[in-house]
Amino acid sequence: DGKNLLETSIKSKGGRVSKQGTVATFNELDLGIKSIETDNTGDATAVAGDILSGKTAYVKGKKLTGTMPNRGSKTFSPSKSKQTADSGYYSSITVNPISNGYYGIGDILTSDKFEVTGPDQVWSFAFPVSNEIVNAVAVDNEGNVYSGDYGIVRKISPSGKQIWVFTGHSGSVNSVTVDDEGNVYSGSSDRTLRKISSSGNEIWKFTGHTGSVNSVTVDDEGSVYSGSNDYTVRKLSPSGNEIWKSEHGKTVFSVAVDRNRNVYSGSDDGIVRRLHPSSGNEIWRFTGHTDSVRALAVDNKGNIRNIYSGSNDYTLRKISPDGKEIWKFTGHTGTVMAVAIDNNGNIYSGSGDKTVRRLSPSGKQMWSFMEHTQPVYTVAVDNENNIYSGGYDKTLRKISDIKIKIIR
Repeated sequence: DGKNLLETSIKSKGGRVSKQGTVATFNELDLGIKSIETDNTGDATAVAGDILSGKTAYVKGKKLTGTMPNRGSKTFSPSKSKQTADSGYYSSITVNPISNGYYGIGDILTSDKFEVTGPDQVWSFAFPVSNEIVNAVAVDNEGNVYSGDYGIVRKISPSGKQIWVFTGHSGSVNSVTVDDEGNVYSGSSDRTLRKISSSGNEIWKFTGHTGSVNSVTVDDEGSVYSGSNDYTVRKLSPSGNEIWKSEHGKTVFSVAVDRNRNVYSGSDDGIVRRLHPSSGNEIWRFTGHTDSVRALAVDNKGNIRNIYSGSNDYTLRKISPDGKEIWKFTGHTGTVMAVAIDNNGNIYSGSGDKTVRRLSPSGKQMWSFMEHTQPVYTVAVDNENNIYSGGYDKTLRKISDIKIKIIR
């Protein structure tokens, strides 16, 4: 009976007893005892980093001391940027709900009760002389605004106060742009293109055009590009010397440049052209418009450089980098005079129908601003997605984007 009891005990411990007869011999019981596994950690896979700091455990027969940090509790509040918790053990993680306040498109809301406001006018700047139509607007990285009207370039603060006035032009200022250093470039019906310092002083003047300068843009190296009634696009060095000239068959109304310094032109023949940055030679042409191309913009924020064009045919079109139409927006009832792109790829257009419209990257209208009383000739957008527009009603307006307020 003692042998049978011992065999039962060995088996209860996970051991194995192999016997030749009905009752195990002492040698067979000894082998059974030795088969009992005394270290149950042989198949464990934990390492020190998996065990809480200050705690111990046995792995593969060895004692380990944990190194995992004890982080305690963690609380996250809503944010537009990505939030990441440090690695370690947390006793609890709490995510606070969004509180009352205004939010923008793209924010995640935790309530199904909210109100939408905007777009709203933040301020308007009225031009003092009756013939000072707002032909052009640009905005720098600090939110300062630059405008072009008859013979005048103005710098206006983010709050809508005039900082300085440049009066060197003798004709209508059709286009303004600004570089990362705050230098301003202006093109005029006086056939000149001028570089103006951030303090409002002329640096140089280019007189090579033989017709009105309708459009000006600048690349990240300080090279300047202009389009004119003399049927040309010209590239100038940062010091104002002509590098190349591209002949077009009609008036060039608009020029744009991408981060790779490819140049785009829109002209009276209804064609959008892509030009080589080194030579000005045509790479491709887009002929989808049925009337003059009045405005161009390039999406420089992503890896794909899409082009947007506005036309006398009342359409705004998105064109791929290889010159193919992606979509066409037909919501305007007047010439699309101006196009701008924000950091999220949203498109803003100004039109002869007196509206400023925001479109999604897929070409769907998101809102329409209708406070202008005359055609809108120009639009720009800053890094905070504030929009600036001007036109024949002789006012420059700062417009805020849509805001969403949670109601509790």
